[in-house]
Order: sequence, then structure tokens, then C-alpha cells
Amino acid sequence: MGSDPQKLILKLVADTEVACRTSSVGFLPSRQFQCRLDEMSSINGKELVTARLNLTVLGVSSEVSSVPFHFLTPSITDFVPSRGPVAGGTLIRVHGTNLNVGADVSAYLILNTLNTQAKAKCSIEL
Repeated sequence: MGSDPQKLILKLVADTEVACRTSSVGFLPSRQFQCRLDEMSSINGKELVTARLNLTVLGVSSEVSSVPFHFLTPSITDFVPSRGPVAGGTLIRVHGTNLNVGADVSAYLILNTLNTQAKAKCSIEL
């Protein structure tokens, strides 16, 4: 893998390619490196997309990995309660699948009124 993590290109190969930005953190020449995946632009409504890793070092591409990587889509199946005061402060319990995927979790409540739509940021209690 060489001694410069910036010369490594890692892509996930599925229906679309997703780049992975290499980092010098945890870099061990010829043995280990870390990278952060770019956003997956579209998974066409699928709950699970499987991809394979492809590494390129100095323009030479490796074989596609046999070990798969899985992109998971979070999905809300239910929440309670379904109403609360306009003053705020209501604690909503959200149920779903794959809610723990990703490094940055945020929640918004879309408020529809007669002629407008507002987006309210919610705090998350784990």
C-alpha cells in the first residue's frame, strides 16, 4: 500500500461507485488504512445495497473484494405519542429499523400548516 495514504483510492462498487476518502489516522504502511465513505447518492428505495471494495494504488487496481459492504437505509415504522402541545417539550419515542446506522444522527419534524411547511429540529435522547 505504500507509505502515503493520499495515493490510495478506495471505491465501493455496486450500482454506482462511492469514493472513500483516505485518512492518515490509523495508517500502517503496507498493512492498514482508514477512509470515510462519501454519501451514497441514491439507493433507489432499497433498504439494503450490497457493494464490494476496489482498491487502487498509484493507478494499479486490485481485484474487487470478496467480502461485501452493506449500505442500510433507516426506516421509521411507528412513533408515539402522535400529538402534543404547540409549546413543545413532547418526548416522542421512534420505532423502526436500521436507526443506528451512520455517524451523524439527526431528526426533524416537518410541520404542515394551511399554506406553508416548516421544519423543526428535534433533539435526540439515547
